[in-house]
Amino acid sequence: MVRKSLTANNTAQSGALPLTSRSTALFYLSINHQLENNYDFKHKKLNKSKLSELHAFIDKAVGKSISDVEALYKRKTDTSDTYGASKKQIIHFGFGKSFRIHGFYNSHGYFELCRLDPDHDKHS
Repeated sequence: MVRKSLTANNTAQSGALPLTSRSTALFYLSINHQLENNYDFKHKKLNKSKLSELHAFIDKAVGKSISDVEALYKRKTDTSDTYGASKKQIIHFGFGKSFRIHGFYNSHGYFELCRLDPDHDKHS
């Protein structure tokens, strides 16, 4: 097996940061575009209880490294689940009873939220 040295050009599959930075870079959650239809803050199942689960995730993720958040919440990747014309690989974070958020890492290493999935209806 050939191993590549870790450089700025070798990034983790799930993000834009070099592998060497993932354990020290803080996790940032970002919304820089409209959330996907039917998976936004108007979702019919996004009730007070589900909002509390989302809030608890945010509270626990704040101040943690990307590696720590992924170790706690990242779920299995579905390679057919991509976003936009650039086909960015979607990453799923799970918490609470069945809540998932879906997104991808942008060029700054921020997790770009694209879907709120309070009952894990999408790609379950």
